[in-house]
Amino acid sequence: MSSKRSLTTTTTRLRSLSSNNPPQQLFTTSSLSKTLNLTTSEIQLFTLLKKTPTTSSNTLRVAGGWVRDKILETIPLPTPVTSRLSHSPQTQNSPVDIDIALSGTAGVDFAESFKEIAGEGGSRVGVVGLNPEKSKHLETATMTLGNFYLDFVNLRTDEYSDTESRIPEIKFGSPKEDAFRRDLTINSLFYNLDSMKIEDYTGMGLRDLVDGVIRTPLSPVETLLDDPLRVLRAVRFASRLRFEICRELREAMCEEKVRVALKGKVSRERFGRELDLIMSSEDPVGGVRLIVNLKLEESVFGKPLGRGEDVLQKAWEKVEERSSEFENDPRRRLWYAATLVEGMETPSGQNVMKNMLKLPGKEAEKVHVIQQTSKKFLELLDQGGDVIATALLMDGVKVEGYEGDRTDPIWRGAMEMRFRLAQILRYGGESWLDGFVLAMAERLAALDLDLSSESIETREDEEQAETQRFEAIQVAIIELDLMDVAKLQPLLNGEEVKRVLPGLPKGPGFRTVLDGQMKFMIMNPNLGKAKVEKWMKEEFESFTHT
Repeated sequence: MSSKRSLTTTTTRLRSLSSNNPPQQLFTTSSLSKTLNLTTSEIQLFTLLKKTPTTSSNTLRVAGGWVRDKILETIPLPTPVTSRLSHSPQTQNSPVDIDIALSGTAGVDFAESFKEIAGEGGSRVGVVGLNPEKSKHLETATMTLGNFYLDFVNLRTDEYSDTESRIPEIKFGSPKEDAFRRDLTINSLFYNLDSMKIEDYTGMGLRDLVDGVIRTPLSPVETLLDDPLRVLRAVRFASRLRFEICRELREAMCEEKVRVALKGKVSRERFGRELDLIMSSEDPVGGVRLIVNLKLEESVFGKPLGRGEDVLQKAWEKVEERSSEFENDPRRRLWYAATLVEGMETPSGQNVMKNMLKLPGKEAEKVHVIQQTSKKFLELLDQGGDVIATALLMDGVKVEGYEGDRTDPIWRGAMEMRFRLAQILRYGGESWLDGFVLAMAERLAALDLDLSSESIETREDEEQAETQRFEAIQVAIIELDLMDVAKLQPLLNGEEVKRVLPGLPKGPGFRTVLDGQMKFMIMNPNLGKAKVEKWMKEEFESFTHT
């Protein structure tokens, strides 16, 4: 394709987008009073913005995400759509990102004037320069006021003249041109602060919000070739809002030339950022399933996911069932661990997050810990851990308040099991529950595959039996008082150990004593420091003298 493609195709498709053409669908002021419920702080912010001195030709509009989310929160939608909207309204003190689109004044100039109106409550004006890799194609002025994070930028139109790059040529544009250059119709809406109206210049944005549809304002193939990152953005918004991607866009996303452009024009860092947002969304399973169904696995992950999609589905189901145990944590690392479970025991698998997705090394390591914790739980289960746990529960063994014979075989057996479980939980640390759920998800996904030809009743019975094995382990963790064992600290610290064992040399022997102390504490809970000190002197008698 010619390097001047945009000068013909883009200009042709935008020829009718004159700034004099009115938006095709407007909510009236009276409608807005019933449907777009502004908070007190939003009303105060918009009042200040309108008081800011500017040129007569400048019209203030809120653009993009705030408009979309505010409509979804406040406009009555049909029940089937409302049930799909899983994001919650902003709380009073949560940060609110608002993009202010300007038509007649430079963003920096307007922001400086607004700061004078805002007074001491506003932060200093920052300037975000051009940064195409982060989709910053035009200089943007930024500032904060209360819990609002404000961006000020001019309306623009984009022209993609370089087929090898996703970086466009930028020109100031009309509201209609700005709306049509955006990635999706649901992100193309404006809220006009002068008229107090929602503006839908594409004529599709409001309808797509109501219908729950992901669509591009212009030709989907052309839109995706201009900026292939929009492929992942479409997946992200579909998973976040649980919307459907329209047929034309799905077909375009599957075209070979779009996949080639996605791999060639988008940096790995941008892949990682978009996938991270998908994993943090309300429906990561739907997002990953879209990636698989659209045959984007190789482009995104650099390798097939194998059973990862099925394991993720099971992990999601188990977290939903146990939502009270997970509070409001989105479990992002668990979703990564499940999705990338195939081959993560190999060096190449472990490098997917670091090299293909460019996520921080510490994040990749925490995901790896979840996967290894899962492996340890599965090994325990395969060694009959659930049988032992069930027997202990039937014997009524409980750690809290135990005053019986600590040499009793049943008690000693329970403490051996307690130590084995504690080792797994301490390895997993704060993520041990994620590892436990991943182990259950791996086993249930494998069971589904093995029983795929069996009846629904047989599959349900087998899944229930397998789930009960894991539940026996979890109940044992509770009854053996191990929920917080990952935070357990040695009763005798390094200096106290030196005092008790003055002849203990530095080096590996010191670690052996500390590890031995921890094992003794786990297998002999609630004994106190004096008992630990007595044990240590007896166990390491040769070091009690210098």
